[in-house]
Amino acid sequence: PLLYQILFSSFVGSATLTMAWLYQLFLKEDLGVSFAKIGIIAAILNLTIGLISAYAYRLENRLRMKNSLLYLSALVPLAFIATGVVPSYFALGVIFFFYVLRGYATPVLKDYINKFTNSDIRATILSIRSFTIRLIFAVIGPFAGKIADLKNFSTSYMVIGAVFAILLLGTYALMIHSKDTSFLEE
Repeated sequence: PLLYQILFSSFVGSATLTMAWLYQLFLKEDLGVSFAKIGIIAAILNLTIGLISAYAYRLENRLRMKNSLLYLSALVPLAFIATGVVPSYFALGVIFFFYVLRGYATPVLKDYINKFTNSDIRATILSIRSFTIRLIFAVIGPFAGKIADLKNFSTSYMVIGAVFAILLLGTYALMIHSKDTSFLEE
């Protein structure tokens, strides 16, 4: 279960990192938003993360692990795809929703890893997770940028959403079909 938790958390973390880099370029290039306004939007989005993170445990207590992982598997990729599909200014609403997901996912997924990790190696495991997030982003980030250069940000968002759908739903399926699924009932 720990390997799956690390992979799943890393894919979600990489998705949030990818969105954090893409949305700023999208706002500047596609919507012509000024740097000052992008800074204000970034501040609002990060405040949203903090607020949602403070209450994430309450929602997780209701959803439980299996449902939380399922919803994140579906909603994170769908938010990317929706950002590419909806008209430009409405994409801001989808990006805001994505940041709500980010505020929920980060503390909850780290908590799941902590539940399956002995305290003597917990820092190492979380460092491996962080490294894996950046490693995945090192591949996906330039790929997303290249698609945006060749086509547009909408296409990039949709393709990256499809990639994360495969990664997240695939990892979720591996968890569900593993020999020991008792961890999903935590």
